[in-house]
Amino acid sequence: MLGNVVWSIEPDDTTDGSVTINIEASVADADSIESITLPNKQVVTSSKATYEVNKNGEYTFIFNKKNGEHISENITVDNISEVSANTPYIPTGFTHVEGTEVGTGYIIEDAVGNQYVWVPLESGSLVRNTEGSSQYEETDYTATGFYNSAAKYYGFYIGRYEASQSNEKGLAIAKSIDGEIPWSNVTYEEAYNAALNTATAYDYSGVKTALINSYAWDTTLSWINKTIVNYSSNTSYGNYSGTIMKTGTTTNDQVNSICDLSGNLREWTTEVYYPNLPEPVDENTTNTTKKNNDNQNTVELEDNTRYGYRVVRGGSAVINKVANSHIGQAENLSDPYWGFRVILYKD
Repeated sequence: MLGNVVWSIEPDDTTDGSVTINIEASVADADSIESITLPNKQVVTSSKATYEVNKNGEYTFIFNKKNGEHISENITVDNISEVSANTPYIPTGFTHVEGTEVGTGYIIEDAVGNQYVWVPLESGSLVRNTEGSSQYEETDYTATGFYNSAAKYYGFYIGRYEASQSNEKGLAIAKSIDGEIPWSNVTYEEAYNAALNTATAYDYSGVKTALINSYAWDTTLSWINKTIVNYSSNTSYGNYSGTIMKTGTTTNDQVNSICDLSGNLREWTTEVYYPNLPEPVDENTTNTTKKNNDNQNTVELEDNTRYGYRVVRGGSAVINKVANSHIGQAENLSDPYWGFRVILYKD
């Protein structure tokens, strides 16, 4: 006879990931169990098995005895959070900021006060306005990982605030905290590394941080435009006062809980730019002399070092540009009115 069937699921509390079912037949004569037929019809020659599922439902395991008898056991899994744009995952160590909702900016906060806003993707599809343009390319590995994650989980988190500077565990990192002086005069490489370091320094689990990419920027603007029509192409919202404000200070540039996308600082992104040289010097590039050369993918500086270009987005306190604006800048350049922003997404 078949005795008891012992089973468990791991984890047994609510999760937004997969669940493993552990099952074993307890019999007087273990040799009487020839195999177990799993829910996917795979046959395991044993009296015990494990089975991973990523959806709630009832799963049937069939124990096959050597004498030809078949006995089934139905196990119900109901602790997996349904994945959708309207059910944001909350990473370990983060809490939902009470009173914030998906439609108007669902905010999560870590233990030290960094805040991120959920950008929902109803269809799982991201927006990129320069798709198909030969002048722009998005090839960074973090952008690829982000793209796959956002599509799978129907959304992503964007830093609520422009990055401010800190140092944790010997690493230069980027914070997303209210009332801070934003990090400016930063090169692309400095911004890129600081954004990556953030998750490492804060010991984030199951999620990554990275410098914002073109997919995240354009998708966020597309979402905001549903709340404020033409926000992305309007200069009525940013800080263009001539003075850089602390994060979250410009009240008219706080849309869907996200602050300062239009103005205050222009922001580095991972998007590559291939200029058609000779290229005019940008309005606020005054700290490095550029020389044109025959390679359209790089810029040659006075010390003969060659660098690629990356795209800077939005306007600044001294440049009245819309949130959707693009400008290519050499990766080694920095400016008192350039900064950056971090994104956070499931690993």
